[in-house]
Amino acid sequence: MLLTRTVTKKILEAIVHETFTQFGNLSSSSLLDSLKLLGFYYATTAGISINIEDLKTPDSKKEFLDNANKEIDFVSNQWQQGLISDTERFQTIIDTWNLATEGLKNRIIDYYQNFDPANNLYIMAFSGARGNMSQVRQLVGMRGLMSDQEGKIIDLPIQTNFREGLSSIDYIISSYGARKGIVDTALKTADSGYLTRRLIYVAQDLVIREINCSTKEGIIFLLNSNSNTKNLIGRTLLSIKSFLPIRSQNQTKFWFSKKKKKQEFFQTKILPKILDQTLNEELLQELIPFAPLTLNVRSSLTCKSNGSICQKCYGWDLAQGKKISLGEAVGIIAAQSIGEPGTQLTMRTFHTGGIFTGETNKQIFAPFSGKFLIPKTLKAFSYRTNHGVLVLKLQQETKFTILNWKGEKKEIFLNVGSYLYIATTSFVKKGQLIGEYSLQSFSRGIRRLKPIYTTIAGEVKFENLVVRKILREKKEEFPNEFVSEDEGWGIEERIIKVNQDDGVLWIASGKIFSLPNEVKMLSLKNLFNQKALAKLKIISPSKGFIKIKKNSFFIFGQQKEVHFEFTSLIKSIKNCFIKFSFLVRNHQYIDEHTVIGSIEIFSCYEGLVYSIRYKDSKYMRTFFFITESDIFKINSDQVNDYSLFQNKKTIIRSGNFLNETSIFSRSGFFLKKDGFQIIYQHAIPIFLTRGTILNYNQGDFVLENKMFATLINYTQQTEDIVQGLPKIEELIEARKPKEKAFLAIKPGIFIKKCMGNEKRVANSRTIFNGIIKCTLQEFFPDLNSKTKKQQEKENEKQIIYLGQSLSFKEEIIVFQERIYKVIPIPSPFILTSDLTETGEIYFFTLKKKGKKEKEMQKLLFYKKEKFSFWQPFEICLKTKKKDKFQTSFQNQLFQYKYGKLFPWGNGKKISIYENKKKEKEDLILQYNTTDFYFLEYLNPLKEYKFPLTSSLLFEIGKFIDLGEPITEGIIDAHELLDLLFQYHSTFDGILRGTHRSLLKFQLVFVNSIQSIYQSQGVNISSKHIEIVVRQMTSKVKIKEPGDTPFLPGELIRLSLLNEICYIFKSTKFRKKIPKYEPVLVSTTTSSLSKDGFLSAAGFQETKRVLTKAALEGSCDWLRGLKECIILGRLIPAGSAFLNYKNYLDSVYSFKD
Repeated sequence: MLLTRTVTKKILEAIVHETFTQFGNLSSSSLLDSLKLLGFYYATTAGISINIEDLKTPDSKKEFLDNANKEIDFVSNQWQQGLISDTERFQTIIDTWNLATEGLKNRIIDYYQNFDPANNLYIMAFSGARGNMSQVRQLVGMRGLMSDQEGKIIDLPIQTNFREGLSSIDYIISSYGARKGIVDTALKTADSGYLTRRLIYVAQDLVIREINCSTKEGIIFLLNSNSNTKNLIGRTLLSIKSFLPIRSQNQTKFWFSKKKKKQEFFQTKILPKILDQTLNEELLQELIPFAPLTLNVRSSLTCKSNGSICQKCYGWDLAQGKKISLGEAVGIIAAQSIGEPGTQLTMRTFHTGGIFTGETNKQIFAPFSGKFLIPKTLKAFSYRTNHGVLVLKLQQETKFTILNWKGEKKEIFLNVGSYLYIATTSFVKKGQLIGEYSLQSFSRGIRRLKPIYTTIAGEVKFENLVVRKILREKKEEFPNEFVSEDEGWGIEERIIKVNQDDGVLWIASGKIFSLPNEVKMLSLKNLFNQKALAKLKIISPSKGFIKIKKNSFFIFGQQKEVHFEFTSLIKSIKNCFIKFSFLVRNHQYIDEHTVIGSIEIFSCYEGLVYSIRYKDSKYMRTFFFITESDIFKINSDQVNDYSLFQNKKTIIRSGNFLNETSIFSRSGFFLKKDGFQIIYQHAIPIFLTRGTILNYNQGDFVLENKMFATLINYTQQTEDIVQGLPKIEELIEARKPKEKAFLAIKPGIFIKKCMGNEKRVANSRTIFNGIIKCTLQEFFPDLNSKTKKQQEKENEKQIIYLGQSLSFKEEIIVFQERIYKVIPIPSPFILTSDLTETGEIYFFTLKKKGKKEKEMQKLLFYKKEKFSFWQPFEICLKTKKKDKFQTSFQNQLFQYKYGKLFPWGNGKKISIYENKKKEKEDLILQYNTTDFYFLEYLNPLKEYKFPLTSSLLFEIGKFIDLGEPITEGIIDAHELLDLLFQYHSTFDGILRGTHRSLLKFQLVFVNSIQSIYQSQGVNISSKHIEIVVRQMTSKVKIKEPGDTPFLPGELIRLSLLNEICYIFKSTKFRKKIPKYEPVLVSTTTSSLSKDGFLSAAGFQETKRVLTKAALEGSCDWLRGLKECIILGRLIPAGSAFLNYKNYLDSVYSFKD
């Protein structure tokens, strides 16, 4: 190994690793010792220290800051014009400062590398001795964006660095993150330790006890030329499959012959040498030239050893780089490997001080000026980014070319989901933004509801908003029992208004006065402070003596007493002040209907009134005055565009050109033309994205500082392990997420989105419907059916079948527009007319329940070009009891042989009873005297319904696999496992279905935990995570016990149930096997529900565990390590493993 470059920390790791694998322990430890002495010698001689002069701020910093400020001014201008929403403005500001900070950091690195490579700060940070780039950037660049105590980003960055010094406001902003770092270090360390403890208890009894479990199953890895092979090293290879790429027919024969020779060489020379061998780097390097390959390797997930893991399935001991030795406590190693990075990374958060350093998107700029060529086969759709820019979002990987006048070409590749900023083939300038792609594959952040408040009072107007009204199911309960619900209030308050399309909500400025219905208006042309706006008389409702106080009066009569408070009236009337004048004296006797006094209402505003509108409600009348302060005027000689005079509905936006030299400074609505002047009503535009919840209707009057809408906002947070730890905890504790994603129940293609019936109301479209419906066209895994073309009609649907049949003994029959699947039924469950017992059977849904339905259609079979027809049949459904239905077939049964139907018997009837609520109907066919078949109706379209506020992840025409999330949210692990089990058990039966669904789920679960650690730059070997996941998914829940002694709802080991089912099947007497479903058990539950009780008592809930064990008379076989430690026995691991084995052999007298 020859190195001719600077040895950094990474290169040092590579040297040590190479030495360890090639020469073993002694040589590598000797090398490390000499490297340590060499390092200390030169560090002492050089005397490296840090000096204030080493901190040099680059000159280009001012340029970066100016560009960022210009960009932010432009975005703020767009926001004021109502072109982008508040959320998009915030996101653009964050990303602009982020890019400026990253650009400055790159400039610093370039400066040090090219002009000052001997700088002490540079040497320290880049050798990996102390510090990182984030800290160097804060010292000599700018501190950048900071996060507050909740982890949200503050959109005001710290533009100075530590060398220049912080201002007082910068210091206060900095303190948030610093405090959070200290608190996290104190509190989260305990959480991390507890995580490790739980993992230890769940896996402590797993020890390598066998050499080989002889399993033929494994997990499959795809090996490409650029694959990461770290997870494959040290695993045992079971089988390997190679792919020959398909080429078009016009390719030369030479290519095929060359490929064929390569395949033959692989089959004869390479394959025999590597099968059943442990994979290492050398073997993988030999395999890569033959890529792509699928490698089936052994794993802890598929090991058949009971209560342990075998040597072959585990593979290498990663610390030694050789086969794991018998008796190794792999469960504890796995738990420590997963728990330890949490503790380490919790400590690390203390140093960063809450700096946001996430570069989320990578932008691609034109390398030179030239023609940008877009291929004709481009697949993309229009998309609005979170910056409010309309771009093209790519649906497949695409190659673009830039060609300049010299003939130079530059190819640019963009992946699926990338944004393209240039829509057509056109000329681009050097440095122009071409595309953008995300560096992060996870979601866009935490979803929060952000309220939007009005900045002025005014009238609500909609522009291009599509509003859907949803009626809440439950009424809001009133906490005060004396308050009754007002009839006029009820339904309006229970309607939620949701915006369905991007649009603008305008608030047209005006003065709002809510006055009682009985007021007499005095001043309507002008508003004055001294002159009353309205007047109201107070008339006594009964006779008696009056007692007057400051803000109230009392009338004491013989029959009843009246008490009137003015404070509630004062509170209800906004933007006004009130004067009271009494016409009667205190303690005077008054008659009924006497005028006691008057209330004068004065306006808080002054000025000429241009327009008045009002709205009546039950008790109040709301007046809307457009006054002088709410308008602005434009002289006609200033305007070049005469359409402003002609079109009275014209909206003008601030920033639009008034003429060649000036622009509008304010936005507004045309009010009227007055001579040579145009009068506009001042208005504020607010851009609202899809899914915004609105609190007001079009034409409503809204006061200042009122919440008028709620935006759905995705906040980016500073990603550190402190956010990662709760995610891992949620996974291993199998908690149900709050915001769940909707999962696809079956694989298919997303074909349409229904939005409900539309109704036009005023200037906006309002839709009365609360649910989005999405339709999936399902793919059936069968190739065994066809339709005869001559028999097809115009309205018949074409069904495409993908994949291969997953189940044997299964055919699909196409019956005009419907599809049926022939499924065999075991004979014990079919009852002829002379038997009436309860049987278990699967049914398929008909359109109507409990009604007689006739089907006058013909059934068509296709097999070996022979056809048979089924005459019309009749189905009767009779209601027997509540939720119980009886099914009987009035026509005769048919025999199904050789793809044909034959009449059978003399019109015997079959009756089937089911205890559960009737959901499905079936057609029974008899095959022979023992086996029956029924036709299951397969509906190729599956509708999904979910709330309006949820956003879809798929575009129309995209394939959705089973269990994939359709909407944004966190995947519920329990729901995913249940979906996989339901799907696979339908095709493969309960035993095989459980195995297939569990294996799929385990791999998804392992990858989920792995992705959280990898986002922090931590690499844990998957085999450790696999061991913990194996323990969490090792149990199943009993649904029906069958002929076993288990109870429904009991958690039983899957390996034990598999043995019971195998015995039941192999005996002469046909015993009923139990029905069960796989479950994901949390680490806590798994630790407490182990076979023994000592380990569980040592974990938690000691009293309960010991009491339960004493009452049951439980027995602990001391299989684990914890049990032996409690009793002071020698643990059955390590060197004592053989003692344990020999003891068991002598007890049970096992002999070879």
